[in-house]
Amino acid sequence: MGKISGLNLQIGNLSIPLFFLVAAAALALFFLFSKLQIRKNPAPAKAAENMIVNSILIAVIIWKIWPLFTDFQTIIDYPAAILYLRGGFEAAAAGSGAALIVSAILIIRRKEGRIRLAKIFLLDLLALAAAAVICLGVAYAGIAASETLSGGRQESRRTIEEGDVAPMIELSDLSGRKYRLADYKGRTVVLNFWASWCPPCRAELPELAEFHDTVNPADTALVSINLYSSERSPGQLPAFIEKHGIDYPVLLDKEGLAAAAFGINTIPTTFIIDPDGRIKNRVTGALTSAWLLKEL
Repeated sequence: MGKISGLNLQIGNLSIPLFFLVAAAALALFFLFSKLQIRKNPAPAKAAENMIVNSILIAVIIWKIWPLFTDFQTIIDYPAAILYLRGGFEAAAAGSGAALIVSAILIIRRKEGRIRLAKIFLLDLLALAAAAVICLGVAYAGIAASETLSGGRQESRRTIEEGDVAPMIELSDLSGRKYRLADYKGRTVVLNFWASWCPPCRAELPELAEFHDTVNPADTALVSINLYSSERSPGQLPAFIEKHGIDYPVLLDKEGLAAAAFGINTIPTTFIIDPDGRIKNRVTGALTSAWLLKEL
C-alpha cells in the first residue's frame, strides 16, 4: 500500500517523485487526444504528434545534460553525477526553448500544409498543458483527501514539511563531539541526510563542499547527518570522509532517531532551516551548489 508524502509517492522503500506520476498521466491524456486528432486529419495530426514527442525528448535531454555546462568539474570527477544532479529551472527553460525552435524550423521548412500543421501543433501543445494542469490538480486533490481521511492520525514516521519547526536533535560526530541543532539558531542551516553507499549522495558531495566553501559560516551552516545504522561498512566511514575531503560536520545517526524525527524515507534529502528554526524547504535528490545558493 502506498501513500503520498510531500511530493513523492512512497511505496515501501520506493519513493516515486510526484512530478513523474503527473507527467506520465498527462502524456497518457495527451496521446488519447492526439489519436482523436489523427482520425480527423491523419497526415498533419500524426506529424504534429511526432513533433510533440521529439520536442519532449529534446527538452528532457537538454535538462538532463545541463550539469555538463554548469557543473563540468563535478561530472569530470564523478561521471555518474550526471544521472543524479538536477538541471533546475534554467535547464528546463533552455530545453523547452530549444524544442520550440526546432519545431518552428520544421514547420517553416514544410512545403505543403504548413498552416494546418502549425495550428494542430499549437492545439496539441495546449492539450498537453491542459492535461498537465488537470493531472496536477487531481494529484493535489488526492493529497488533500488523503490528509482529510487520515484525520490527523500520527504515523510511525511523520513527514516534516515546509513551515514546520525543525526537531531539535542532538548527535555526535566521529570524534564524539556533540552537536545540537538548537545551537545553530540565528543562522540558516542546510541539513543533509545521506549515506556512503548511496550513488546520488556521492554525486552531490563535491557540490556540497563547494557550497560550504562559498557561504559565510557566520550566517549559514552546512550540517550532514549520516544514516550510520544503514552503512554496510561503518568502520570505513572515516576513510570515506577523508577521501572526499568533507570538512563540514558529519553527525552519526546510529539509532535512526534523527531520520525518524525528520521523516526520512529517501536519501539524499536536504532541509533548509531558517534562522528561527523553521523548515524553509525540503528537497529529495542530489542538489547543486548553485541551486542551494539561489535558494538562500
